[in-house]
Amino acid sequence: MNKISFVKLGAVLGLALYFSSAWSAPLRVAATLPDLAALTQEVGGEAVEVVRLTTPAQDPHRVIARPSLIAKVAHADVVVAVGMELESGWLPVLLRQARNDRLTPQGGLIDASKAPGLTILGKPAGSVTRDEGDIHPDGNPHYTLDPRAMLPLARHIVAQLKEQPGADTATLDAGLARFETRWGAFLAGWLKRAALLQGARLVLDHESWPYLLDAVGAIEAGVLEPKPGIPPTTRHLAELGTMLSRQPARAIVIADWRSPDAAQWLSDHTGLPVVKLPTGSGEEGLEAHFDAILNRLLQAAAR
Repeated sequence: MNKISFVKLGAVLGLALYFSSAWSAPLRVAATLPDLAALTQEVGGEAVEVVRLTTPAQDPHRVIARPSLIAKVAHADVVVAVGMELESGWLPVLLRQARNDRLTPQGGLIDASKAPGLTILGKPAGSVTRDEGDIHPDGNPHYTLDPRAMLPLARHIVAQLKEQPGADTATLDAGLARFETRWGAFLAGWLKRAALLQGARLVLDHESWPYLLDAVGAIEAGVLEPKPGIPPTTRHLAELGTMLSRQPARAIVIADWRSPDAAQWLSDHTGLPVVKLPTGSGEEGLEAHFDAILNRLLQAAAR
C-alpha cells in the first residue's frame, strides 16, 4: 500500500471516529417516577431515551413488578430513582429480575435524593418502629412535589449521566444550561403567584405534601390518615372534624389517584372543598404540571 493510500485510510478512519462520537447512541434511562422521567428528558434531550416505570395515576409506594417493567429495567443503561425507600417494595425486585449488570450504586443506578443542595424534610428523631405507620427513616421522599427541587435534581442527574460510558456530555451540558435559565424564570413567577397561599391551612390525605406546603407557605391542618399509610377511620375523621370546627382550614388536599371517600366524608361534615392534585407529571411537562397544582390550590383558597 502506497503513502497516498495510507493517508486516505487515515482520513476515513478519522471521519468514522468523529461521526461515531458525534452521533453516539443515546443513553437508555428508566425513571421510577414520572417527574424524574420528565426532568431527565428535558435536560438530556437527544442524549437520552427515557421511559418511566410508573404513571401519575399510581401510588408510587405500591407498584407490581410486571414483566413489562422488568424488560424496561433490563434494557436500561441507567435507572433514576427517588431513593429514601420510596421504591423499596418493588424496585429491588425489578433490579433482581432484570439481571442488568450495568445497574449498580457505583454505576448506572442514580439515587436522586443524593443531589447536592436538595432539602430533605421529615427526618424522624430517634429510632422508627412499624407501630408509627409507614415512616421513612431517611426523611420524607416526596421532594419532587417541590418545584424548587428541580434545579438541584437536574444538576445531579446530568452530573451522573455524564459519568456513564458513551454519554454525550456536550448535549447534556447544553441541555442543563437551557433548563437552568428557563426553570429559574418559571420558578420566580410560580412562587410569586403562590404567595397568595401563605398561611393557608390545608388538610392532607397523606404525608406526601410537606414539600409543596413549604414551597407555598401553607400549613398542615391535619391528615386523613391516623398514621402514615394507615387507612382513615370514621373515629379519626370525626375527631379531625371536631378539631377543624375550632381551627378552620381552607381545603382538603388528596392525590388525584386516591379514593375520595374519606375526604368526601370530611367535606360533608365540615363544608371544606376537596382538591385533587396530580402527584406526577404527565405528557404535558413539568411547567404545566406545577401550574396545574398551583391553579387548583388557588381556586380552592379563593372560595
